[in-house]
Amino acid sequence: MLAFVKGPMFAWFEQQALAIESISQAAAELPYYGKGIAAVEAGVADLRLVEAVRGGPVPDEFKKDEELRNIYYGNLDQLLDPRKDRGRDAALVGLKELSLVGVIRDARVDRARVMLSRLYGGRRIDALDTLLLPQLPPAAPASVEERLAARLPTLYAGLLLDEQAASRAGTLRQLLDRGVPLPQRMALRKAQLTPEARALYARAHLELGRLYWRAVDFDQAAALAASARADRSDDATFTLALALALRGGPEDAADMMRKAPRALPAPRTTALDAIAAQTPPSPGAGFAAFDAALLHQLGSPEGSGASYWSDVAQRFHAAAARLTVPAQRAVAEDRAKAAEDVARAVAGK
Repeated sequence: MLAFVKGPMFAWFEQQALAIESISQAAAELPYYGKGIAAVEAGVADLRLVEAVRGGPVPDEFKKDEELRNIYYGNLDQLLDPRKDRGRDAALVGLKELSLVGVIRDARVDRARVMLSRLYGGRRIDALDTLLLPQLPPAAPASVEERLAARLPTLYAGLLLDEQAASRAGTLRQLLDRGVPLPQRMALRKAQLTPEARALYARAHLELGRLYWRAVDFDQAAALAASARADRSDDATFTLALALALRGGPEDAADMMRKAPRALPAPRTTALDAIAAQTPPSPGAGFAAFDAALLHQLGSPEGSGASYWSDVAQRFHAAAARLTVPAQRAVAEDRAKAAEDVARAVAGK
């Protein structure tokens, strides 16, 4: 079996890898958006090839014998790891370029993050996707500009819309469904924004931060949300609390993927805890409690004892009691149970 893997299978694998390289080589010198698309697709192709080879059938003897199975997959991983890392690096280059464009929702980004998460399970690029955030105001485009902002891919919105378009709260809300283009973000640096627009722009940076793990986005989200709180907006207050909790982490997704498995800093959830404890409860109390619990779970210090994990479990139980959506309550209770299991395992029970 090992002879087959190192012989015919590896020869086929090399042929496919060369095909991917030859197709993507011409696009490697593209700048900006083109480079982002080409790099993401090349990276995903490499990762998909690795997954296909590793997921191939094995003899029944290997399935029944753990030692044989471990030897087989150990040798296979030695052959696949260089290609796997190449795919990771290409996908991360592409994601970096798309983050500069300002893309928030795109099928290519989703595909790359799914593959990275699946093949690098200890460095989950999608770990922050589970965070709960208040719903954005309903998107109801009322002008041609707003309709274009809602429908155009991020790059083309940046090319076709006026650079000052994002300074208008209605247009900025539409852009949030796909992304906030670079020309509009540059114009926003000097624009005089209403508290509503500042709160929306803070939310945009928060979304970009949790998608691409860019530390600068969490810093900017915190600054914008702090200035937007002048009108005592619950959404701006929540964005500020969450952004403060997420500051101090990796510089970007590439930094996170290469440093982890523990990518987040020690939890700093004082502001989220304050929202969760408000009386009467604010609309975001349940979300704040859940997100604080999640960040304590993801950012657990090395060697955390049973008491730490028991506290995480209690946090999730408290969040479940505050959440009003049954599916969200179920997720909180499941995570509470998982934390209780860890606490018992650490305690040796």
